[in-house]
Amino acid sequence: KNLLGSEGYLMFTLPVSVDALVWSKLIVSFIWFVLTSLAVLTAMLILGFVTSALTITGEEIRMFMDGVKLLFAQIGAGNIIGYVLEFVVLMFVSSLATCLHFYLAMAIGQAFANRKMLWSVVSYFVLSFALSMLSAAAVALGDKIGILDAFVDLAKTATQSAHLMAVSSIIVCTVVSAILYFPTTALLKKKLNLA
Repeated sequence: KNLLGSEGYLMFTLPVSVDALVWSKLIVSFIWFVLTSLAVLTAMLILGFVTSALTITGEEIRMFMDGVKLLFAQIGAGNIIGYVLEFVVLMFVSSLATCLHFYLAMAIGQAFANRKMLWSVVSYFVLSFALSMLSAAAVALGDKIGILDAFVDLAKTATQSAHLMAVSSIIVCTVVSAILYFPTTALLKKKLNLA
């Protein structure tokens, strides 16, 4: 609303670039995604404790801590820190891709003189279809040139496989974000139509 709605007049008169405006929205959206996820997780835990009428004893806490220690010993602290960092980066780039999908659809829709919302919704579904086709083509191409086989050969253990999956997911989300980012900012710079 405040970028492409009536408040957009004020936003685009600020002495900052379109890139800064879009990045500010993306960062705030990521923070809201994280806060929402934490709120949902907290609500589920509270609901689980309230409805189950279970009490946690000291013995259960000790068993849980022993399990955590065993997990750290088997996987290794370095791998666990790597998983956490990869998860945070993956959350960030996937939230960028999600938001930019919406922003590009809205930027396309606002370029039309009439029925901006309808064009935004149509654009969202067209973009979804195009991204699905692009992803299917990339997987088919990767299979044809042997990238998928190399991927399987690289992962000798379950921990290596998990790291490889996380890093490849980060790369894919980053590429999708870049594909969506540049047309979004170009449309907002060249074809802005808030009327």
